[in-house]
Amino acid sequence: MSSAWHAAKGEVQGKESRATLYWTWNLNRPFHIDFAFGSGEMRVCEAEIGTHEKYVAGGISDHTPLTVDYEIAPQGGGGTAAAR
Repeated sequence: MSSAWHAAKGEVQGKESRATLYWTWNLNRPFHIDFAFGSGEMRVCEAEIGTHEKYVAGGISDHTPLTVDYEIAPQGGGGTAAAR
C-alpha cells in the first residue's frame, strides 16, 4: 500500500507541501497526518487537500479534507472503473 497524496504529488513523507491538520486551530501549527492509501489495481488519478481558509478559518474543523480519485481495474482484466 502507498499513500495516495505522496504518489500523486511526488512528495516525500515528512516533507509535505500541504497540511491536513492545524493543531488547536492554529495556522502556525500545521501537520500532514491524514492519509488515504491504495495498492495494486488502484491508480491514483488526483489527490487534493482542502484549504485552511474554508475549513479551519471557516470554523468547520481543524482538519482539511483529503480527497482522492482512484482508477480501479476491475477483477478479471479489461477496462477501468472510477472511484472516489
